[in-house]
Amino acid sequence: MSTTIIEYSSTDAALALLSERYRGATYDVATASGMTEARKARGELRGYRVDLEKKRVEIKAPALDRCRAIDSEAKRITAALAALEDPIDAQIKTEENRKAEEKAAAERAETVRVEKIAARVADLERWPLALVGRTAAQITQAVSAFDKIAITEPDFGERTEEALALRGRVLVQLTEMHRAAVVAETERAELARLKAEQAERERTEQARVEAENERQRLAIEDMDRRAAEARQAIEVQERAARERIEIAELSARAERDRADKAALNARLAEQSRLDFERENIEAEKRAIEDIERETRRRQCAVLDARAILEKFLECYGKLPEFAKVTKAIEAYLCAVAEDRTAAGAKEAQAS
Repeated sequence: MSTTIIEYSSTDAALALLSERYRGATYDVATASGMTEARKARGELRGYRVDLEKKRVEIKAPALDRCRAIDSEAKRITAALAALEDPIDAQIKTEENRKAEEKAAAERAETVRVEKIAARVADLERWPLALVGRTAAQITQAVSAFDKIAITEPDFGERTEEALALRGRVLVQLTEMHRAAVVAETERAELARLKAEQAERERTEQARVEAENERQRLAIEDMDRRAAEARQAIEVQERAARERIEIAELSARAERDRADKAALNARLAEQSRLDFERENIEAEKRAIEDIERETRRRQCAVLDARAILEKFLECYGKLPEFAKVTKAIEAYLCAVAEDRTAAGAKEAQAS
């Protein structure tokens, strides 16, 4: 839609001619003549534009005055109407605000009431969880306390029936928890009793094993002691035998040279003393080593000693010079045999 402004018609008519003349026109502004032509063209177009702006201001001035008058009168009338309307609007808004506040207060009160009811229902639901891990006696007290909780409409409102049903379910759960707690406590007591009996059996068995170990240790020590005594007896007999042999040899040579016999006897006596001391030292050392050896090795040592004694009996038992030694060895071997027989009988009875 086009609106024709009569006052602009002459300029609009000239616009067609100006468009034909200047649209796409270029000038050689680098030259004086070209710059003159360009400025002349710009001046002509600027003149039309300035005249058009003056005409616009001229023809618009009355319209602007009319618009200002329209706005001013409207503001005056609006202010007068507002002076009448505002008091009435204030009364209406005050009442509307009062009703809105009453509604909000009622909604808040209803929210609080619903939340309190929900909290009471949640409290009922939390009873089983709160009693997890408690004893049967504690659950019994809790059931008694829970059973005293009254479900009334003032406290639960529209959820009264739900609360009553929940109360019944919770009572069933608490009863089942009490039964399970009783069973668990009974099982724990039985387990504790069985553990105590097992501990007592283990303690008794440990005491028996320790007593048996002590008996075996004493038996081994006794065997070691007897073997040591037998070795000492053999050593004494051997030394006595060597001394008798040396004396017999000295007696045989006494007829030939009594002077040499005296010197020889002195030397033999000294050698005998030294041998005795050396053998005592070696015997003590062997005794210490025997004590430190393990039970199996000491038993082997005893067997070896008995074999030596038996070998001695086999080789020298018929010689009258060793009659006392032979008698001591036979007595010792008999004692060992009796001990072994008695030990075998005890083991047979025990098994």
